[in-house]
Amino acid sequence: MSLLALDTSTGACSVALLDETGTLVSSCFELMPRGHAEALAPMVSDVMRDAGYKMASLRRLGVTTGPGTFTGVRIGIAFARALAAALAIPLGGISTLRAIAANAAGDLPVAAVMDARRGEVYMQIFRPGGEAQTEPQALGLSGAAEILPREEIVLVGSGAELVFAKGGARAPAWKMPDISPFPDARSVASLLFENPGYGGKPAPLYLRPPDAKRPQKSAILKTASP
Repeated sequence: MSLLALDTSTGACSVALLDETGTLVSSCFELMPRGHAEALAPMVSDVMRDAGYKMASLRRLGVTTGPGTFTGVRIGIAFARALAAALAIPLGGISTLRAIAANAAGDLPVAAVMDARRGEVYMQIFRPGGEAQTEPQALGLSGAAEILPREEIVLVGSGAELVFAKGGARAPAWKMPDISPFPDARSVASLLFENPGYGGKPAPLYLRPPDAKRPQKSAILKTASP
C-alpha cells in the first residue's frame, strides 16, 4: 500500500512517500513561511520522480488537517482531496498537533504547543504512544501553563518556549528537547500507515476564526442640498 502524505499547515511544506511495506522511499521538507500553493505540486512531482513511482501506483493519501494557518490548512486539504478524487483512492487526515507530537515520541507524555499569535497557543497533550489525553484547544499562555502537570512532560512546537516561560514552579519538570517544532509529512505518513482508519475523511480543524475578515461596507455620508 504505497502512501503519499503532505503538510502545508504551518511555516514549512513537506511531502513523503512510503512503499507497500511502510518504508520511507522519498521525502522533501522545506521551511516556508508562505508560498505553499506554488511549491506543493512541484514538490510532490519531485518526490514521486525521485522514488521512480507513478501517480497511478499510489494506494492512499494523507494530509495534516490543522490547526495551523488558515490558508495553509486549506491549501493542503484542497490539494489532497483533488488528488484523491482524481486517483480514486482513500484520503486520511492527521491533526497538525498529532504530527508535531510525533517528533518527540518516547516514554513521556508530550504537549504539542503551536504559537497561535495574539498571546495564544494551540495545545494538545498526548500520552506515551500517541493517544490523545486532551482535546486540542486555543489557550492563553498562562492558561496553557496551568493545564500542564507538575510531572515530567515533553513540550514541543513553536509555542513551547512561550508556555515554558509561564510555567513558574511547574516548569522545572518540563522537558524541551532540541527537535523540530514543525509537522513533517514523514510522521503523517507513518501514523496513517500504522493506523489506516486514523482520522477518517479529513476536514479542516480550526480552533478560532481566521485573522482576516471580510471588509465591511463603508457608510455613505449624505449631505443636505445647498
